Amino acid sequence: MHATLFALYELHVARPGSAEARNQFDPNLIALRNVLERSWFDAEYVQFAIDSRQRDTSIVVDSIREMWATSDAGTHSLFDFLETEATLPQLLAFFRSDAALNTRFFDLIAFALIGSSNSARRELVQNMWDEAGRGDPQKGHVFLFESLLRTTGVTDLPDARHLELGLHGLIGHNLFMATCTNREHYFKSLGVMAITELMDPAHYEKLVRGCRRLGLGHAGELEYYEEHVTIDVVHGEGWLQNVIAPAVIEDPAAADEILFGAYMRLKTCAAYYDELQVRLTRYR
Repeated sequence: MHATLFALYELHVARPGSAEARNQFDPNLIALRNVLERSWFDAEYVQFAIDSRQRDTSIVVDSIREMWATSDAGTHSLFDFLETEATLPQLLAFFRSDAALNTRFFDLIAFALIGSSNSARRELVQNMWDEAGRGDPQKGHVFLFESLLRTTGVTDLPDARHLELGLHGLIGHNLFMATCTNREHYFKSLGVMAITELMDPAHYEKLVRGCRRLGLGHAGELEYYEEHVTIDVVHGEGWLQNVIAPAVIEDPAAADEILFGAYMRLKTCAAYYDELQVRLTRYR
């Protein structure tokens, strides 16, 4: 199912003029995506509803903070391993696995801007400005990440970077694409993105220390991850206060969707980290 969904979501970022681009709005493909997507989310919502009974969800921002602070993903041992034990081949394997989402994130922010409220737009534009390198093409986050891949010798990634992902990595990638490209799931995307901004700084701080332990980090080599250690602290709070809080004031029914998005991001992320930590043991 998720391999099919991935192919369907890629139609929204296909190269102009390609066969994929011509099929972006094929009604049969859209119908198939809707069936698969709704089946996926409906099944997950059952468990979310059970878990939510134990939590006061009336204060959405506080609920998201609590979900993050008490989650397996937020304190996952993968990053302790990367900080203190991982070998260089294992770190490079991590970079390879990280590539699919890191090189797509700018597009996800762009999708989030479409139809956004005035209260959210300033935060989203600031986030995109940072992703774009604040006017310097060589500081753009995709450029910085791809530079890291080149300097560390990770030059053999397939064009289809999702092939570096296991099942749970693919599911996590699909969660971003599903919620960011489909207006039906817009409020879910706010929860997905907020959790991402909250989690990254602590995780990447450990990752950077692990890289330096192995001799990486000369001449700005780790700037992609170092940048996220600092600016995502600001972005995380910005998503909560400037995007999510106003969205719930404007549309109280959005609260449940936002929290479901946050729940899904934490669940898929924890499963991906579990999967990746096992995969890294194959590298020495």
